[in-house]
Amino acid sequence: MPRMTFNAVDSTIMFLSEEIVEGRYLPGERLVESDLVERYEVSRSTVRAALQTMSARGIVTVTPTHGARVADLTLEDATALYELRNLLEPLLVARFTERASTAQIHALDRAMGRFVETAMTSENLRRIHRARDEFYEVLYAGVASRTLEQAVRNEYLRLCAYRGAHLSDEDELRRVRHSARFTRGMVPAMLRREPGAAGRYSARTLGEDGASTLRLLGAAS
Repeated sequence: MPRMTFNAVDSTIMFLSEEIVEGRYLPGERLVESDLVERYEVSRSTVRAALQTMSARGIVTVTPTHGARVADLTLEDATALYELRNLLEPLLVARFTERASTAQIHALDRAMGRFVETAMTSENLRRIHRARDEFYEVLYAGVASRTLEQAVRNEYLRLCAYRGAHLSDEDELRRVRHSARFTRGMVPAMLRREPGAAGRYSARTLGEDGASTLRLLGAAS
């Protein structure tokens, strides 16, 4: 299955999503169309189409009175998203194990290694998130499922925005570093072509990360 082809609306969604992940726009913050037109050098109709698409995905909210804003979550919403993540991402890992070539598995291991090194040596969360995104791009390419890819991207984006608004940089850095230590543990099962084992490893590590993060978020709220 071919990878997504990007038009102006897709590119605007991608750029805006990256900036939400990186904390430029926080939950509840207004997204001014004219500012986005100038920032991304696209037409107003492109920005509107991008915002409507992101609204349908739950990433932004659009109302006649308040315009577009980054969607704000409650702790209950975040809990539900973590539960969804614990279903979606192990499925992504299992499908990758089934479908990816051996070369793609090795590419994933290398990308994971770069992520781990970045997480452990850098204090720049933007760099760390981008290193994380690199190995997820390998996962998406190996799975070749547009539906599953979009679902994982959406939950990741919404959780990043929520954590960015409610966790300190120190807590987020500590969370990422703890999670990174276990990232490559699923690769042996992938190389053995054991999707169940790879998926269970992913579910266990994600579950532990989600539980500890929700405790932090609960204390911060």
